[in-house]
Amino acid sequence: MYKYYAEIYDYSYNEPDVMNKSSTVPFVSVGLQNIGQVGWDGLIYGAQFSYGRTDYISSGTGTIDGAPTYVFSAEGNWLKPYGEYGFFTGLGYRHLFDDGGGVQSSTGAWGYDRTSQYFYLPVGIIKYLTGSGYFRAQYNHLIYGQQTSDLGYLSDTDYDIRHDQKSGYGLLLEYSSNKKQALFLRYWKIKDSEIVNYTGSVGCSRRPFKFLLNQSCSTLEPLNDTLEFGLKVLF
Repeated sequence: MYKYYAEIYDYSYNEPDVMNKSSTVPFVSVGLQNIGQVGWDGLIYGAQFSYGRTDYISSGTGTIDGAPTYVFSAEGNWLKPYGEYGFFTGLGYRHLFDDGGGVQSSTGAWGYDRTSQYFYLPVGIIKYLTGSGYFRAQYNHLIYGQQTSDLGYLSDTDYDIRHDQKSGYGLLLEYSSNKKQALFLRYWKIKDSEIVNYTGSVGCSRRPFKFLLNQSCSTLEPLNDTLEFGLKVLF
């Protein structure tokens, strides 16, 4: 049985000792979900779109207030029943876009657009409660992630940089006492990405002129975690 829903939630993204982005006002989202019911044997699914604004804080590059953030996620899982429980696994996708390009921080550093993509394997359990309520616990194993930092717009000597991520996980806990609302917590922890090596000039950027001396450069996307918790209203 599917339901439409709306969410309101707090959002925080953290790179320890590097930077933090957190919601200035709660994020909002709309979505559709089908979590099955007692005895359901088959496909369950969900998809949602979220929007919010975040404040950026870094000891190295200053602060930026109110940058827009957009998130789309979707899952398809196969559910097998066992009494009042359902066990499931499948495939999920999460796409986040930080619209930070063209904005200067408090220290004069330029912001940039950032795109985050996760492909993951969900594994979880649903306990169906009386009154159409439910409790859902889910582990998400990262299959592949990619972070794209759109730095190329800054000058002719800067790159758009892509980092591959191959290690990390996510968690989901969701509880509904009835068919009208639910409380949830979503969490991601992603380890350091693979190192990107390239050749450039001063500042680890590409050479503006071929006769400039090469410099070996490298970069990575650091360990990070994301926390979201809030309220879901079901229709």
